[in-house]
Amino acid sequence: MTNILFIYPDSSEKKNIRFGFSMNIAYSAAILKQNNCNCLFIDLSCEKIPLNDISSFILKNRVEIVVVEFDSYALKRTDNSLRGEQIIKYIKQSHPGIKTIAFGFLCVIEKIKIPFSDITIIDEPIGSIESAVKNLINNKNNYDYKPYELDSLPFHDRKFIETVPFYKINNHCTLVQTSKGCLNSCSFCQRRGWQKSRLENSVDYVVREFLYLRDNNYKNIWIIDENFSYNLPRAKNILRELHSKNITNNMKISISSWTKIDYEFLYLASKANISIISMGIENANQETLNFFKKNINLNNVRELIGYANSLGIFMVGNFIIGAPNENLSQIENTFNYIYSLKLDQVNIKILDYMIGSTLYETLDHEKYSLHHYFSCLENNLGQISLEILKKVKRQFLLEYKKENKERLMNKIKKYGLPYYPIFNG
Repeated sequence: MTNILFIYPDSSEKKNIRFGFSMNIAYSAAILKQNNCNCLFIDLSCEKIPLNDISSFILKNRVEIVVVEFDSYALKRTDNSLRGEQIIKYIKQSHPGIKTIAFGFLCVIEKIKIPFSDITIIDEPIGSIESAVKNLINNKNNYDYKPYELDSLPFHDRKFIETVPFYKINNHCTLVQTSKGCLNSCSFCQRRGWQKSRLENSVDYVVREFLYLRDNNYKNIWIIDENFSYNLPRAKNILRELHSKNITNNMKISISSWTKIDYEFLYLASKANISIISMGIENANQETLNFFKKNINLNNVRELIGYANSLGIFMVGNFIIGAPNENLSQIENTFNYIYSLKLDQVNIKILDYMIGSTLYETLDHEKYSLHHYFSCLENNLGQISLEILKKVKRQFLLEYKKENKERLMNKIKKYGLPYYPIFNG
């Protein structure tokens, strides 16, 4: 049996711990366990472990292969590439006999070898990890990518994830992925850098996984599909099955969705105990929506959110400001639109040209050589300075939270919290 240690590095920026774990690691562990491997996990995003303690852990558990994940810049727990490189270098220098694998979305996007790694997987990790490990065992520093269907994968290994203390004390929480990709048409989307096609689990597979979750007392469920409702008939069928079989009665489920849904979807979502829907609305100015390649009916969005509120679903709206065409008056228009929606939570980002996105590809990379650039005056990518963009964003969110507080509290009193408590230890 081969002992394999997965390490998720901490990011260069200090961030608050939130529930979430690497699906690449969770699926890879499940796959490798089917191939006579013993998998171990250190997640430095939620536990502080010095490098010398990692070294002791490696010796104690006779680790033979270390796999380090290099995540993408966009995700909140990420930008961990520098720490990942430090970890691999330290391991190779202190334990020369140990093999190392670097994988993750950043490796897919950049397609360059990570220093001191024996193998850098530059293809989608889940389809490559089995080959990479087998080849390293046989002293071959290469791998083959194997295409796969989602239904061919085992359920990702939640008990393995829960060997980390933070996930153990929150073992009523978990993630589910029922599909990958949404054809990445938004111009700002970084995900197209690693996910150029859409894969879907069958409705039967999803139902079986939720039965497993029910039987193992998982209650907080985040469906992490980029867009759960992309295939709307399929999404409705999943919700019907979950409701009709009484699978999700004691669960509180969160999803992400685009705006191309209808009243029936929202009704079925409420019946299946979908408690939070996070919706990408992005902006209230048509010129900016065109620039983002977002086809959104803003009036219809208002009606959908109103209906969701009447069902007790908590609605989250995601917006982007700072497009090259935008001035402060147009940003104010978006803010006024947000007020009209009566959202329970609002997230606002400043437009970011991120590696992997079509926007990033439009840049002159001799001039713009880093992984991301904010769309702002300083970078010659916008009309407004980054300082002002951050200021108007901060002021609006403070005012919105204050004005929305009473309405939100009344909704919570009527329908309860949309999630069960999460513990930070």
